[in-house]
Amino acid sequence: MKPRLFAEGATEFNTNGIGTLSDAISCTVSEERNGKYELELVYPATGKHYEDIINRAIIAVIPCKDATLQPFRVYQISKPIGGRVTINARHIGYDLAKNTAMPFSIEASTTACNDTLQALKTNAVETCPFTFWTDVHTISSYTQLTPSTIRQRLGGIEGSVLDQFGGEYEWDKFTVKLHSHRGHDLGVRLRYGTNITNLTQEEIIAETVTGVVPYWSDMNGSEVITLPEKAVYSQYADRYSSRLTIPLDFSGQYQEAPDVATLRAAAEAYITKHDIGVPTVSVKVSFINLADTLEYEDMKSLQSVHLCDTLTVQFEKLGIDTQAKVSAYKWNVLAERYDEITVGSIRTSLATSINDQNSATTASIDKTKVQAGNAINKATAWLSSGDGYIVAIKGTDGEWKELLAMDTNDIETAQKVMRLNENGLGGSSHGIDGPYEAAILVDGTIVADAVKTGILTDLNDKFYLNMETGELVMKDGTFTGLITGSTARFGSGNLQTTLSYGPSAGFDGHDALLISGNDRIAIESTDYQVRMVGTSTHMGTHSGNTYINTNENYIGVMAKKMSTITGGNTQLVVSDTGSVYINNGRLTDYVGLIGTDETKLMTYEANNHKYLAVYVNGSSYGSVQLS
Repeated sequence: MKPRLFAEGATEFNTNGIGTLSDAISCTVSEERNGKYELELVYPATGKHYEDIINRAIIAVIPCKDATLQPFRVYQISKPIGGRVTINARHIGYDLAKNTAMPFSIEASTTACNDTLQALKTNAVETCPFTFWTDVHTISSYTQLTPSTIRQRLGGIEGSVLDQFGGEYEWDKFTVKLHSHRGHDLGVRLRYGTNITNLTQEEIIAETVTGVVPYWSDMNGSEVITLPEKAVYSQYADRYSSRLTIPLDFSGQYQEAPDVATLRAAAEAYITKHDIGVPTVSVKVSFINLADTLEYEDMKSLQSVHLCDTLTVQFEKLGIDTQAKVSAYKWNVLAERYDEITVGSIRTSLATSINDQNSATTASIDKTKVQAGNAINKATAWLSSGDGYIVAIKGTDGEWKELLAMDTNDIETAQKVMRLNENGLGGSSHGIDGPYEAAILVDGTIVADAVKTGILTDLNDKFYLNMETGELVMKDGTFTGLITGSTARFGSGNLQTTLSYGPSAGFDGHDALLISGNDRIAIESTDYQVRMVGTSTHMGTHSGNTYINTNENYIGVMAKKMSTITGGNTQLVVSDTGSVYINNGRLTDYVGLIGTDETKLMTYEANNHKYLAVYVNGSSYGSVQLS
C-alpha cells in the first residue's frame, strides 16, 4: 500500500487525510518484542505532498501482515541528499512519553495489572486519549512513588507494569494491549543445517554451556560448600564434543550452609528452568539477500508469521528441538512483505523503546540476596570474564568526548553500558540512555542499588561502622531517629546488662522498661540525685524487698550501709512493717519500731547535705545521705 499523510491532531484514519504519499521510494516499519516500533520513509523532495511532511505530522501505513492501519508520528526529517529525504516516525503510542502520571499504588490481586493500567490513565496530568486492555492476571502489586511518564511506567524502568506483571505489548492506534502471550504457534519450523547455515549452527553450539558448578560460601569465604562430583550437567551434555561449565553461586539463597543433597537439587532445578545445554536461538533472516537463492523456498513460511509467534527450531546435529519467538521484524510497506525476520534473543535500546524486563536471565542470583562477603568474588568474576567492546565518542573536533564499555559495538543495541565522561562514571543495564543505576559523579554523589563494603568510616574517624561484626561507634555525635527492636545488650558474660521493653511481672504484666543483668547495675550521678518521673515511680524492684515509692514517701527495706555503723557487713535494716534492726550478716539485733517515742525516722542537714536518719531516744542510730 501507499503511505497516507495526516495532520498532527488527527485521531481517525479511515480517510486519505492530507493525501497519499504516492511517490514514496521506500517505506519500512521495524518492530521489536516489547521494544521499538518505528517507520522509515524515503521520499523525493519533488514528491506529492512533500511540503506537508513536517515534524509531528502523522503517516499511516499497514505495518505488517494481517495488521490494520497504524499511525506513526514524524520526529525527524533529514536534509535532502540527491533529491531525497529520509523521514523517521514513531508509532503514536510514543505520545505517552510526553504525558506524566502522578504517584499511586495498587494492591496485589488477580486484577492488579488491569487496575494499574487504568490508574495510569486516571492519574495522568494531561488528557489521555489512549485506552488500555490486558488479559494478564499475574498476582502482584504496583507502587509508583514519583511522577513519571506513562510510557516509562509501562516498561523500561524498575517497578514498571512490565516489570511487575510481565506480558507482551501490542500497539493498536490509541489502544495499548498487554497480552499474556501475544503470538501463536503456527507450526513453522527452522532447521539448522538445512534452511539455516551450518556455520551459524557451529558458532552457537561452540558457545553453549552444558553444566554448572554449584557452591555456597559464608560471608567471609571461610566456609565453602561444593559437590563431591563438582559439576551438575544437562541431559544434553553428552551430545557435545566438549563440556563447558560455569560457577553458580547459591550463597544468597540459603542463610545457613545447605547440605550436599540440597545444593545438588537446587542446581538440577536451575538447569531445567534455564534450559542449560540447549543452544541459544538467534537467527536473522534477510529475505532481500535470500530472494534469488534456493534457500528462499525453505524460508517462505516465515512470511506468514507475526511478532511474538512461537517457532520450533531444530538442531539436527545434536538431536535437540527448542522453541523461540519472533522477536523483531522489518516490513516492506510498499511490497507488502517482510524484508527481515529475527527469531530468538534481541537487545533493545531504552532510548526509543520499552525494555523487556522479563527476558531470560543468566546465572546471577538476585542482588538483594547476595551476601556482602561474596561481593569481591562476584566483582572479580564479572570483570575478569568481560567480552565486550570499548567505543570512543568523538566531538566535531575529532577529540574523544566520552568512553563507552558495552556488550555490543553498537550504541543502538548495547544494553550493558559503562559510560565515562567529564561528569563522572555510570553503569546501566538498560542501554546508553540509562537509567544509570550505578554512578560516581564529579560532585561527590554516589548512586548505587547496593554498596558492598567491610568498614565504613568518616574522614575524622568519629563515625565507625563495621559491616561484618555490626560494631557501631559514634564519637562526639548525637543520634536522632528510631532504633527498632525490643532489646539492647551491653557487655558480655556475667557482666552483660540487658535493656529491654516488654511485660513486667512487677507491674502485673504491663509493659515496662526493664534493666537486667547478672552483675551489679549502677545508676550514678555527680549531683547525688537520680530522678525517675511518673505517676508511680519506683527505684529498685517493684515486688522485691528493696524499693522506694516516691508517691507514698514510704521506705520498705533500706538495705544500705549506714554511715554511723562500723563494720564492713553491718547494716541498718528497716522492714516493711517499720521495725528497725541491726544486721551484721550473722546476728540481728532489734532496735525499735518507727513511730514510737523511742524510734523515729527523721531528716537533718549538715555540711550542705541532707540526711535520712533513724533516731532512738533522741540520738541518731544511723543515717543515709540523700543529697
